Amino acid sequence: MALRESDIERVCNEVLALENAYLTELSALLLSHLKQGIWDASDEVILLELKDELSTRVNTLQAKHEPVIEHKLSSEVIAALMGAALVDLSNLKKHYDEPIQPVETIKKRLKTTAEQLTTGLVTTLRRQNLAMAASAQKAWYEASTEAITGIQKGGLSYDEALSNAVRTLGESFTVRFKWAHDKPRRGTTPPYGYRNESSGRQNVA
Repeated sequence: MALRESDIERVCNEVLALENAYLTELSALLLSHLKQGIWDASDEVILLELKDELSTRVNTLQAKHEPVIEHKLSSEVIAALMGAALVDLSNLKKHYDEPIQPVETIKKRLKTTAEQLTTGLVTTLRRQNLAMAASAQKAWYEASTEAITGIQKGGLSYDEALSNAVRTLGESFTVRFKWAHDKPRRGTTPPYGYRNESSGRQNVA
């Protein structure tokens, strides 16, 4: 099953678009919770309550996006593999009067092989997304704690603390895919936007 590089890039682009949609929603959720945490969390107990609430909302978000992403990955990979395999089969038929096995039997075996390969890819992607969600929540807690400490002990204003925390979170989210020939490509979320409470202006971090 000889896949062309264009086939691999097309599949990656399809999946990357869905991953970025998930990442954008996750980022917006984290930013909203970050602002709430810095503004409302006057002690560790409240911050931990917000952490539990965030965990629940992240799980809900995962449940929304995960099936869509995994279905897209599975269907696109199987289609690409089957397409390449059928091209190979057609080329073989040009050199042999009769196939070694009936064509339908070969197709069924090819599909089974493609599905087995896809299962491994889906499992890997699911594991990576779970790790990303866990890392996101950890980054949120650390950024919130640092911001609150900066306000209470370091003399930072709310906007200064929020700006620092947003930058810290922004550095935590990068989706990385490896393409053909191990060329790394990166898809990142849009910049974080937040409202400066002092000036009323919309800032980007």
